[in-house]
Formats: sequence, C-alpha cells, structure tokens
Amino acid sequence: MQMEIITRHFTLSDEQRELIEAAVEKLERFSPRPVQELKMTITHEAGRFSADAVLHLKSHDFLAKGDAMEPE
Repeated sequence: MQMEIITRHFTLSDEQRELIEAAVEKLERFSPRPVQELKMTITHEAGRFSADAVLHLKSHDFLAKGDAMEPE
C-alpha cells in the first residue's frame, strides 16, 4: 500500500508517524479488496488538529475526517 501523510503548520515526529501508519495498516484487515493508496492531510490550527483521509481501493474510494487535540 502506498501511504502519503501530509502535515500543515507543524512537523510530525517519527514516533507519531509510526503510530498513524500502524493504525492505518490495521484497516487492511477489514477491507474486502486490497488497499491501493492512502492520502492523509493533517492540519494544526488554533490548538486543534484536523485530518482528512482518502483510502483508495480498486473500484472504491472512502473519505474520512476527524478532529482532535493530538495528531495521532
């Protein structure tokens, strides 16, 4: 699976990136088809983090959004 994590207005540490990648890789267990690509953008604004992700399967795309106090 190709995974692209983009950050805006902050730098993601290696440990944080590994935690995010491990969580995303768990999603493959629940996928009916192989996951081809994941694109995630994490933005830090006003003390909050927001994330937008697109998971590409062979014939489907799944979109997700979330907000939190920490980037993980």
